[in-house]
Amino acid sequence: MLGSLRSLSSSAKSYLKVPNIGGGADSTKILYTIIVKTGEMKFAGTDANVYFSLTGAGGDKTSRIKLDNTFRDDFERASTDKFKVKLEDIGIPTLVTLEIDTTGLFADWFASSVTVQKSGDKAVYEFPVYSWVDGMAVVPIGSGRLPLEEENSVLIDFRDNELSSRRRLYKWRAKDDPSARGLPGYIAAPSHDGLPRNLQFTDGLYKDFEDSKGVIFMHNVQEKIQALSGELIETWESLEEMSIFLSHPRLPNMPEFQKNWLDDAEFGRQLINGCNPNAVSRCDGIPNKFPVTDSMVKKFIRPGSTLREEIERGNIYIVDCKIANNIKQHPNACAPICLLYQNSDGDLLPIAIQLRQQSDDETPIWTPDDSEYDWMLAKMYFRSAEGNIQQIVNRLMYTHLVLEPFAVAMFRCLSSRHPVFKILHPHLRFVCAANTIARTSLFAPDGIFDRLLSYGAGGHMDLLREAYKSFDFSSLNVKIRLKEQGADSLNKFHYMEDATQLYNAIQKYMEKMVYFYYKNDTTVVKDTEVQSFIKEVYTEGFAWEDGISRGCPRSFSNKKELVEVLTMIIFTSSCQQAAVNSGQMDTFMHVPNSPLVMSKPPPTTKRVATVETVTASLPNKRQSCLQFDLVHAFAKSYEDEVQLGNFPDRLFCDAEAQDIIESFRNDLKIISKEIKERNSKLKIPYEYLLPEKIPEGVTV
Repeated sequence: MLGSLRSLSSSAKSYLKVPNIGGGADSTKILYTIIVKTGEMKFAGTDANVYFSLTGAGGDKTSRIKLDNTFRDDFERASTDKFKVKLEDIGIPTLVTLEIDTTGLFADWFASSVTVQKSGDKAVYEFPVYSWVDGMAVVPIGSGRLPLEEENSVLIDFRDNELSSRRRLYKWRAKDDPSARGLPGYIAAPSHDGLPRNLQFTDGLYKDFEDSKGVIFMHNVQEKIQALSGELIETWESLEEMSIFLSHPRLPNMPEFQKNWLDDAEFGRQLINGCNPNAVSRCDGIPNKFPVTDSMVKKFIRPGSTLREEIERGNIYIVDCKIANNIKQHPNACAPICLLYQNSDGDLLPIAIQLRQQSDDETPIWTPDDSEYDWMLAKMYFRSAEGNIQQIVNRLMYTHLVLEPFAVAMFRCLSSRHPVFKILHPHLRFVCAANTIARTSLFAPDGIFDRLLSYGAGGHMDLLREAYKSFDFSSLNVKIRLKEQGADSLNKFHYMEDATQLYNAIQKYMEKMVYFYYKNDTTVVKDTEVQSFIKEVYTEGFAWEDGISRGCPRSFSNKKELVEVLTMIIFTSSCQQAAVNSGQMDTFMHVPNSPLVMSKPPPTTKRVATVETVTASLPNKRQSCLQFDLVHAFAKSYEDEVQLGNFPDRLFCDAEAQDIIESFRNDLKIISKEIKERNSKLKIPYEYLLPEKIPEGVTV
């Protein structure tokens, strides 16, 4: 079934009291047709023996029988196997019990679904499994039901046993763990392999992050560079040497726009249509700490105009990296501010950069009027800080970590019979796996973030905690967030166009689902499972340490609230995750475009920078290779990824729900067509939110 029923292995037999093979003469039995689908992911098939039994609506149970077709290799990956078996007539099939032994080299088995048909009965009974079967799995009939609608005693007992077992298996981290301080609640697991089997990545998904407290990447660029150029020399001799290497045919192709990485218009384009599209806000007034004057920028705004006038026209925007101010950071890091101007062509251009969060004579404000290398360095240091914030705050905290409370509470509080579980499971299934790997490798002491990012040496943890202080749940509504930032007035903001369309489509999908399963607001209020779910998200996820809800509701009082929360979860886990993740390779693979660490302190004096200064300030070869490898691993597609809208076959067995899903898929096709039509007219297409390229949920 959809959740991990691994925990039922020890209790399911006593609960179901399934007898062994036998149970009477064949004359007392009837013929059943059993169809079993095995998952399509890598290593889903099994060589183990598979045993099957049924429980009827009245509690009667059949014998336990081995499923086996003579001279056929059953239960292979992506296979559909049909069996004709004789078993006792137990009335309406209500529960399926699947058991496997450890026979064979490949004993693991991912079962997708089971259908049952009785001889002489036209009805087909569907049992969506969508789970690894480890020992025993008990699977209920597939229709979605709210707990107050559950009238059958067998299914009532099943739900109670399932959730009791899940709560024993899925536990929240210890509250006295110092590493949990200042972060959203998360699952208790020492490592990825210590997670329940159904929370772990599939073998086709990239999950081998841990080795010697570092990261094993599928393509180790350090080996490639040594193979290409002999011994690994620490420093780059020139920008040309770096560019030649990064353009080598044995490495992934560089996007065409990187040829213009020095252009100010390209700098601005990447800020709104790159992999950190939520950094820019409309400027309503120049901060006192950033004393930009009209004389500094008059060449770069409308002739005869002033900064105040352009602010009032809505043409001045700002990116303030103040969140990184005063945190522990690399000596070569900074917390810069960048002022941008939207010109009459709709281009967003940087017009002033300050690299330190202070306003004294020792902190220059750099503008395009400075020398070529002064301005180049200022933009590099800004992009380095902004890139670190993208990795730590906007990618890790505001997608991965804030979703984990919903994932843990979903498994603990919602039965696999619950419609909300069916809705959320495909989107939250791998959140705990990705975050557990991050905790044990990426931002663990001496992990990849410590060794690569500017805010390393523990500074990344300070930055995560600082970001969580200001997190508000409502910010997961992209329309609210963009409006509050004033970014909804930007031109050529293709992320905004696509994200808004997708959010609306998901909201429409959720409205139809929720309004189908919940007849009125009272059914929401009386739904004990969904109320327990959101209460745990509140108490154990967001308010566990300081009692601050961060905008998360403690309960649901109506259908509208439930729709909004589900929409934000699904959008964040799929679309927002794609927006901040998919473009990383395009942005970071050309290291000078957005270096994640710098080799020298930020400049404090003008008119001294040279091309040699720029080269010496960039990451060295090992750091460049590590940056390349990190973003390649994050941004690549993996074998078992499933795209948005391609939900497991027959996950919902209700015909109305199937129609709603099909309508959602059609909406995604329309959005895809519109994006492609727009992109055909763009010099640089924005494709990160093409529906067919959006994974259904968080992976790496």
